[in-house]
Amino acid sequence: MEKQARIYYTSDVHGYLFPTSYGDREERPMGLLNCISNFKKDGNTLVFDGGDTLQGAPFATYTTSRKEAVPGIHPIAMVYNEAGYDAVVPGNHDFNFGYECLAEYVQALK
Repeated sequence: MEKQARIYYTSDVHGYLFPTSYGDREERPMGLLNCISNFKKDGNTLVFDGGDTLQGAPFATYTTSRKEAVPGIHPIAMVYNEAGYDAVVPGNHDFNFGYECLAEYVQALK
């Protein structure tokens, strides 16, 4: 019996969750939410991200740098959790806001 595996891999999202460049109001074929809506996850599927998630888009900068955020709640981690990622590793830009911000993100991941 032949089995097939499916692997989805994202990287360098840079906080672009929504289908916008934030430079105008045009919807574009971009953003993690557009990408993960195509994931078809089953028992033979793995989903990975290669990092550089927290820095880049204005949304990411705002949510990552907010000190008054609710502990354990990280909007970007929530998206990755709901998408069913199996493994996420930090990229070099994920350290831009310091170790504490990165640790909060990692702790919020499932």
